Amino acid sequence: MTSQRDNALRASDVRQHNEKMVLSLIHKAGKGGISQSEVVQKTGLKAPTVFRIFNYLEEDGLIAPITENTQEATNKKGRKPLAYTVKPEAKYTIGIEFWAECITIGVFNFAGDLIHTGKLDLETGITANEATSKIISLVREFTARLDIPADKYLGVGVAAPGQVNIARREIVYYPRIRDMRNFPVADILEESLGMNVYLHNNCSAIALSEYRYGGYRHGDALFTFLIRSGVNGAFVSQNRIYITSQSTTLESGHIPISLDGPLCDCGQKGCLQAYMTGLNTILGTGSPILLEGIDERLRAGDYAAVQALDDAARYLYAAVKTVIRFFRPKAFLFVCTSKEAGERISRIISRLREEQSSGFDLGVIDFFSHTYSELTALRGASDLVLDAYFS
Repeated sequence: MTSQRDNALRASDVRQHNEKMVLSLIHKAGKGGISQSEVVQKTGLKAPTVFRIFNYLEEDGLIAPITENTQEATNKKGRKPLAYTVKPEAKYTIGIEFWAECITIGVFNFAGDLIHTGKLDLETGITANEATSKIISLVREFTARLDIPADKYLGVGVAAPGQVNIARREIVYYPRIRDMRNFPVADILEESLGMNVYLHNNCSAIALSEYRYGGYRHGDALFTFLIRSGVNGAFVSQNRIYITSQSTTLESGHIPISLDGPLCDCGQKGCLQAYMTGLNTILGTGSPILLEGIDERLRAGDYAAVQALDDAARYLYAAVKTVIRFFRPKAFLFVCTSKEAGERISRIISRLREEQSSGFDLGVIDFFSHTYSELTALRGASDLVLDAYFS
């Protein structure tokens, strides 16, 4: 038998759900705003309910109407209904991306504007605990400098290197930082900072950001390869990052493209990443960043650079074919630190796809490239916080 208390709790849950749903629509509408009548149409809620929710959100300081003089007339009969947008100063999010080379931080207001950013280089041989302590110090430094009330921060989104277990909130393995194996970075940060912390892989955060804000024709199914110090991949479909049945992020750099290839740092032979990192040895760059500095060599017509990129594209295409079989993405994005390398890889793979398509290949797949951007990674990390808040 359902008690009055159960009914009250259920009503409270429904009310909170509706409020978050409406606030999410207003947030998604951006600076152009959205009217109450549009929200009624999108949600199916009754107009009086939407009116009450708008009043509550406005009284709570989360939204505000766009002043009438900024609204354009739709026709001679009158103006558009009054639109509302979120108040930028109502809430804030913190995005963190880190890997063996550095930590990057960004603070965003509720409208998604980056209001402060910074970067801290990490020394070679740093341990997992030392790197985490530096993240804590950086967040504390930024929050003290901005002097924003603690209750206005929705939380910290962390884009971490290596494979991540979302359920356990830990980094499963990242060999380039010592002791970073089954490391509970989210719990440590949350306890030290007193903020909600949301963890994902850095490739996943970048993929989510590119999916939402990159403007690509991806048909709601985009697979992104990040080519930086290693190779990883993430699949975003229906606005969500794919994770495995064991709640881990993908490890696309360890797709085997040969059973007898070079030894990978994961202990196996023939991984995509082992082939890709081997190209730096051939190019003699001496850099931990894959294909770094190759743009200038391409422009100079350097044969070794051209050959290395052709090989990189072939290695990646072997992985692309596997990804197509499992996920059926409608588009691929290659994010590199080198602009020309990404563009060339994308072109070659697109051509190989046309030349070698089989009966299993259904539909058109688009291939894109983009240069790695710290802002893209930070925005994706920030969105981890917003997604949790609106869920």
